[in-house]
Amino acid sequence: MAAIWKALNAILEPVLRPIRKILPDTGGIDFSPMVLIIGLNLLMILLGGIAASSVGA
Repeated sequence: MAAIWKALNAILEPVLRPIRKILPDTGGIDFSPMVLIIGLNLLMILLGGIAASSVGA
């Protein structure tokens, strides 16, 4: 289990670090994964809209 945690942390830390720098300090709660998930969902919606509009053209 520790090896999985280390591998996952090594993959996600470079992505989450810039988000953590932007977010204010909230004490013991880390909101950076939630911000990343919301950002990825917005990106999927945006790219889906672009793809749908290019198919109809």
